[in-house]
Amino acid sequence: MDKPRGRPFQPGNKFGRGRPKGSQNKAKSEDQRILAEFAPHVIRKCISLAIKGDRTALRLCMERISVPRRGSPIQMNLPSTRTARDIDRAAEMVTEGVRRGTLTLSEAETMMKLLEARSRVTERADFEQRLENLERAVRDTDNGERSDEGDTNPADHRLGSPQTVYEPENPPCPDSTVSAHPKEGLNENAGEAK
Repeated sequence: MDKPRGRPFQPGNKFGRGRPKGSQNKAKSEDQRILAEFAPHVIRKCISLAIKGDRTALRLCMERISVPRRGSPIQMNLPSTRTARDIDRAAEMVTEGVRRGTLTLSEAETMMKLLEARSRVTERADFEQRLENLERAVRDTDNGERSDEGDTNPADHRLGSPQTVYEPENPPCPDSTVSAHPKEGLNENAGEAK
């Protein structure tokens, strides 16, 4: 067991780049080529035998025409699923159907997956509607404030004007430890301003 597990091949591909993606399978034999050549004639013959009453030919044709369903439709009267409350009500009905024995567990699981997907779609649509309403409200608020103050930049109202500098009403006393100007700092000796 000298080779590490998961890497059985030597580094480097000595046989080329490999099979291109999407390439067709090569014909395996002459038999397959002949069968492909006469396939339309064989199908016609099978159909004609089925029409004449050959049971085997009839079964072969019906298997190709009518593919068996994987699942049967679920008969259930669910409410409209436009809101989260509607989806909750529908999920409750599915649970009640399982409890009463009118739905199997696999049918209920299928229905719950469907309701979950519908819930995500409804939630996304609701979120987009709420976002549009908020954006419209902000836009309307900005337009109202702009008309009052005559400003040109609507961002100034939301974030505070970048040109506005806060100046305290009462500047500190000269012997205070805090300076009113950012360039002036504290001296190493506590209590003395530079």
